[in-house]
Amino acid sequence: MTDDDDPKRATDAATDAATAPAAPAAATAPVVPDPPVLPSPAEAAMNAAIIISEMIDIDSESGAVIATAAAAGAAIEAATAAKKAAEASAAATSKSGLAAPTEPTGEADPVTTVKLSRDRIVKALAADRDGEPSGPRHPRARTEPGPRDRAPSSPSDATPAGVREDSAAAPPAPEQPFDDFDPIAVAAAAISRLRMRAKTDLGQLRVQYQRHDGVVLLLALVIIVIAGHVHASLVTPPVMTFSEHGLTFEHSTAWFNPEPTAVPAPRLLREPEGGPPPGIPDGEHGLYHVELASSIDARAKIEVLIDELPKWSNNVMWLELERRTRWGELYRMDSSEVRSIDGHDWLRTAYRYAHADEQGDEPRVDHAIEWATTDRSQIYVVTLFGTPAELQRIEEVVEPSLRTQSASGMSIVPQTTRLEARTYPKGVERAFDSTVMVIVADLVDGKLRARGGGSGVIAGHDGSILTNYHVLEDTTGKQPRLHDLFIIARFADQDTAPQLQCAGKPSRSKLQPSLDLALIKCDTDLDGRAWNPLTSGVWATLPEVAQGDVTIGERLWVLGYPDRGGGGLTLTVGQVEGWTGPDGTSGRDYISTRASISSGSSGGPVVDDQGRLVGIASAFRANGKIGLVRPLQAASQLLAYATAGWTPLENHTEVALTPTSVEAAAEGTRIFTTVIDDATETPVRDALVMVLRPGISTSSIDLNRLDDQAIAWGRTNAQGEVRLKQLVPIGTYTVMVMAQGYEALIGDGELRLDANTPPRFDPWGKIGLHSR
Repeated sequence: MTDDDDPKRATDAATDAATAPAAPAAATAPVVPDPPVLPSPAEAAMNAAIIISEMIDIDSESGAVIATAAAAGAAIEAATAAKKAAEASAAATSKSGLAAPTEPTGEADPVTTVKLSRDRIVKALAADRDGEPSGPRHPRARTEPGPRDRAPSSPSDATPAGVREDSAAAPPAPEQPFDDFDPIAVAAAAISRLRMRAKTDLGQLRVQYQRHDGVVLLLALVIIVIAGHVHASLVTPPVMTFSEHGLTFEHSTAWFNPEPTAVPAPRLLREPEGGPPPGIPDGEHGLYHVELASSIDARAKIEVLIDELPKWSNNVMWLELERRTRWGELYRMDSSEVRSIDGHDWLRTAYRYAHADEQGDEPRVDHAIEWATTDRSQIYVVTLFGTPAELQRIEEVVEPSLRTQSASGMSIVPQTTRLEARTYPKGVERAFDSTVMVIVADLVDGKLRARGGGSGVIAGHDGSILTNYHVLEDTTGKQPRLHDLFIIARFADQDTAPQLQCAGKPSRSKLQPSLDLALIKCDTDLDGRAWNPLTSGVWATLPEVAQGDVTIGERLWVLGYPDRGGGGLTLTVGQVEGWTGPDGTSGRDYISTRASISSGSSGGPVVDDQGRLVGIASAFRANGKIGLVRPLQAASQLLAYATAGWTPLENHTEVALTPTSVEAAAEGTRIFTTVIDDATETPVRDALVMVLRPGISTSSIDLNRLDDQAIAWGRTNAQGEVRLKQLVPIGTYTVMVMAQGYEALIGDGELRLDANTPPRFDPWGKIGLHSR
């Protein structure tokens, strides 16, 4: 049996092996730790350039110098760190018994050898931009293997066992890692890469934008709209509702609560005791007048006026009169139009006015926008005051919310004309300028209220206007009376309403109630000051048709301003039907025509195709289908006033062309003559012949002061003969002759008397008058 087969011997051998000292192990290579991973100089330069580009503009010269210096410094630091790491690795290898690497040979420390001069940096960058080489450009300025390569760690790479450490094959010496190392070139390359990447990123962004520009624009628009709504909700104050007497609208909470305010004192009339009238309490006489002041702008305010429906149905001119009597001559309307709000018509009027807040203040021009409408019982007026910008903001809130208690009220139309016949002779067109609107008004509880209106025709260059008597008369009370005031509006243009000019009193007019005729004349402007017609343009009169020139079948034109229709001028045409008396009886009191005459046209001129004045539109029958025209001959006495001249005087309304208390001269010549019809040479009866005092000329005649201006007068008998009642002393005199149905005859210096004049003298033989 062999030894291996002996169990005891096997056990003893194992015990001996466990207790025997260990034999020296074969020599193995030590484990060298991996060197740290360091960035290359190019990577360090790139990182530094990126950091600097976030702080300064590297496209400028100074910025490029700073960025290049920083990048070059970072490259030097990376190269230095790599060198130190290589040296540390060699030292560790040496201590482990490995062959030490060959010492690098060549240039000195790059930190001490590189000089960062400005010129060199700029030159390198310029060369880089131009595409020229600016020196060696190595991504990593060394040869392989570099410091980032690790030592072999696998058993197959280690020194074989049993080989002596000193006899192990030494690794080949690495090449010089800093040969041809140029930090400036590295920095320039880094900045070039940075710029190229920026261009590439921008190009990619542009491509992406072009792919999605529609979506981007849509999103931007949505963001803008949302932001606008958010901004509007933040800056726009909340609104509240005004609701009084059937009127509602919304306004900003920036307005104070409504405060009752006094009705502005009218400029044309005052209360008998003088001074501005007191404000009318809320609810009295159906008037509600309040003011809302702004807490933001002291010049901005909202006025609300709710009143009973005017008696006069021409609401447009009613409102115009309200504004003019408040602001006077310092008012100008800018625009007037009708707008429908929730199916209801509102008249929007924009205007300017000049005023001073306090006496002595410098006047300023402000703006206002008025919104007005009516229903079956009331008129509603909402006026906004402020600068144009402020008015726009206020109106954006108020306008869409305007409501009244009745959705179907009386319509208000804008100020425009309604010429029913657009084709008319040239002579008729000339009559437009001579046609006026006559508005009558009363002072009620301190407020001037328009009561009605009619028409008139200019009859004298001094501003005399011929109209109907019933236009001036108020018949609504228990006793007929004259209205307190009339206001004259003159034709401006076919596309606008007449413009208010001046005012006067019916109680100072010349009236002929039996003929339904009146001659009126302004004596104040719209500020209540004395009025002069010479300051308000030309008052053009019309040529007059001769008596008997009107024939049946002839075409007549009626001009006037009806109550309805926005205040515009109307023009109707019709043939002459004949003549008629009052109430349809026979006579020649009126000319009957098919030309329509409506309410408000009363007093307007009626002309023929040549534009000659035939008569005055006075009445109508059969719902306006038959018009009644007062012949011009009936107004001859009033026209004599208009021709000779007169001054309105209180309570001098009678038409009496007869002096009553002329003081007779002690000595002089007795004047006598004969008055005849110039066309037929027949005697003219009741013709008035007057000799005026020395110094009285045509321009200074005042028929309301005949007692002061006449020195001698007389009337003709049936044979047309006249003998003046007073003697006429020696001198030169103006003579005036007037008769019913004839034109007044006035001659300056027509009578000359001297010492050789006989006691009884007929200067003219016969005086011929032209019939109207």
